[in-house]
Amino acid sequence: MPDFNSYEQVKKRKAAFIDYLTPIIEYQNGKILHDRSRLEQISGNILNGETLPEGDKKWLEQLADKYDVEWNDENLASAAIELARRVDIIPPSLALVQAAKESSWGRSRYAIEVNNLFGQWCYDEGCGVIPAERPLDATHEVKRFRSVADATRSYIHNLNTHPRYATLRRIRQNLRMHHRPLNGSSLADGLLYYSERRQAYIEEVKEMIIQLRLFQQQRTRTG
Repeated sequence: MPDFNSYEQVKKRKAAFIDYLTPIIEYQNGKILHDRSRLEQISGNILNGETLPEGDKKWLEQLADKYDVEWNDENLASAAIELARRVDIIPPSLALVQAAKESSWGRSRYAIEVNNLFGQWCYDEGCGVIPAERPLDATHEVKRFRSVADATRSYIHNLNTHPRYATLRRIRQNLRMHHRPLNGSSLADGLLYYSERRQAYIEEVKEMIIQLRLFQQQRTRTG
């Protein structure tokens, strides 16, 4: 990961952070969309009452396992419906803003030491680094990742599977059903449990998304 502390000018640091992380987010989203495309095809076959080829059925079962969806050989439609809620992208604007916020634009101790841009925790001893402010009776650590790509993949998977973010997934599904674009501000309403600050955190994320959009527009105008 680049040394974002080396940028003295805030605008240049932000631009470098955005340019570094955006392709990583888009790559992870691209892999998800690839799976989603096949999922939609298989789901259509299920809804049409067709018998699935064994390969499609096995692939669907593996996808259900990956996304923590209950599997039932006798009710493939139920798994397919729940997978449609989970196998989907996180808007780059939301991922960028959360990474910037949680890592201080890539300059935090956790970003530098363990590639953790999104503030993710783990609970096995030695799985990360112990935060200085951790209460004596707590056991969580800030999770260690081999790369920023791994951290980004884990962040997206967390939003797509954890029960705490079911609201985010419902918001996203509703946007899909009404053929509306997925946008970070709308999905941010599903982040109530991402931070102990609850609604205040959501409002800060939304404000940062607005500022990110303005910053990107200014970059486009100035070349």
